[in-house]
Amino acid sequence: MRLSEAVTAILSIGSLALAVYACETTRRIGGVQPDTQSPILVLSNTAGDTQDIAGGLRFNVQANDNLGLKTIDLIFAGGLNGVLDTIFHSQVTNYAVTHQLTFPANSGNGG
Repeated sequence: MRLSEAVTAILSIGSLALAVYACETTRRIGGVQPDTQSPILVLSNTAGDTQDIAGGLRFNVQANDNLGLKTIDLIFAGGLNGVLDTIFHSQVTNYAVTHQLTFPANSGNGG
């Protein structure tokens, strides 16, 4: 009788350990990696320290991430109000683009 109780206890402990192990290994189903690094976004001026507003607003956008970028949203407020959205439908880890925003004559933007 005592031997069956000991075997039952050992099997119960083994089952519990197996259940805990199974829960821990199912966190990354299919090898999905957690995102451990923040994306890097760099905005740079392409026209020097001062830009003539008649030539528009010119700048570069560079972004990268170790796993992939989903969206890049540039939001402008002040003399220029607007949003430039970029949405990626496939895995993109590096992105670089030059933007040039032009304004109508006498618009007052950039003043």
